[in-house]
Amino acid sequence: MDSITLESTFNQMMKTQDPQLLQDALQLLQKLTTNITQNPTDVRFRSLKLSNKTLHSRLFNVEGINRVLNLIGFELRADEYFLPDQNLGLLFGHLDELRWAGLLADAQLSGPSEVEKAKEIIAQQKLVQAKREQETKQKQQIQQQAEYDKQERKLVKAKDSVAKEAKFGAQVKRCEDIGIGKNQGG
Repeated sequence: MDSITLESTFNQMMKTQDPQLLQDALQLLQKLTTNITQNPTDVRFRSLKLSNKTLHSRLFNVEGINRVLNLIGFELRADEYFLPDQNLGLLFGHLDELRWAGLLADAQLSGPSEVEKAKEIIAQQKLVQAKREQETKQKQQIQQQAEYDKQERKLVKAKDSVAKEAKFGAQVKRCEDIGIGKNQGG
């Protein structure tokens, strides 16, 4: 079974939708998601009423937009699409993809050469993003190793402290004190 991704959904929409209609819908969706990210606790921004005339004419009439809304975390309820608290992270995880789809939709209106330029920009941004994620992962691994080393040093220090408390070897100060003569050889 093929998994439906946001990127594949956008690609399909680019092929089948009127470019101007799609661009308008994606601009509106970006504005709506920006409002949500700037005000994540305000429930008003996380509710998209099906009865809203602007949303109906500019967003809901675009084929595939319901799939996009579902993929970014919105749930269809009786009279609205709603983004529950537990799906905010899902939306935040897809912000770049939403921005890239908008960039492609804008470029599509300008012609094939602009689409190619937009694809190159997106590819570069994906590489930067992958590098950033790799660096973050390496940083986390280093921090975990540092924490492990810190715990290990505490354990060694604790063992050393026990030996010092028992005064292990504390009385030995010179070779003569333990029966070894300087000039006796061997």
